[in-house]
Amino acid sequence: MRSGDGSSHGSGAAWSSGGRGDGVALAILAAVTYVPLFLSNRGRVVADIKQYLYLDPGGLLGSAAKIWNPRYSGGTVTHQNIGYLWPTGPYYWLTDALGIPTWVAQRFWFGSILFAAAAGAYVLFRVLWRDRAAATVGALVYGLSPFVLGHITGQSALLLPFSALPWLILAARNSLRGDRWRWPALFALVTTTAGSLNGSSIFFVLCGALLWIPYAVWWERSATVRNGVAAILRIGLLTALTQLWWLMAYRVGGIYAVRQRGIDHYVGVVNR
Repeated sequence: MRSGDGSSHGSGAAWSSGGRGDGVALAILAAVTYVPLFLSNRGRVVADIKQYLYLDPGGLLGSAAKIWNPRYSGGTVTHQNIGYLWPTGPYYWLTDALGIPTWVAQRFWFGSILFAAAAGAYVLFRVLWRDRAAATVGALVYGLSPFVLGHITGQSALLLPFSALPWLILAARNSLRGDRWRWPALFALVTTTAGSLNGSSIFFVLCGALLWIPYAVWWERSATVRNGVAAILRIGLLTALTQLWWLMAYRVGGIYAVRQRGIDHYVGVVNR
């Protein structure tokens, strides 16, 4: 049902934690996503993302703030290096400062990516379906998707958009109701956390999340076209502003950095 302001008062319009039952479901998701990682290859670190995250996280974090790198090829403009300013660089810097073993920090990083995906799916499904058992199963299927196998131990940062997708859908949905700016702001902040290391990955995830709005307007009929357009504009404005810090660096890097596409980005080279 649609009210005069375009907000929905039908099934799934709002959801608050069911207390112990939801806590148990989230505990199950945490156990499934964290425990197996800590039980496998204890004490060993896999080659994930950049080795400097483990060898010198402080140095990497410091160099990430600069587009110019004088230590490579006689000095060059970096490519996507600024993305390590958040969240990967600060995380590994903090764990190193606290004296946490590298393998423990890495396993917790992997587990947190999987748990964020599963927990986001659980909350989203609880909002949409209300059924706790169905939401738990759906969250397990999403969080433990075979998709993660190709990235979790080599390019784990590329899974951040995957983990963010359920949260972004939830934020897009809620931007059509309630506080007009809070949910677009949360949408932008989640995008900032998930997208700074790979622009193309987060772009497609954003497109998928924003599809909820035309779905709500023309299929659910829970919002007016005007409210849908307004929500997209608010989300677009805040998201664009909060991504400028890495978008501008990527733009400069795309113009002046060492060309990589002609070296290792052709399909024929990548598929060898």
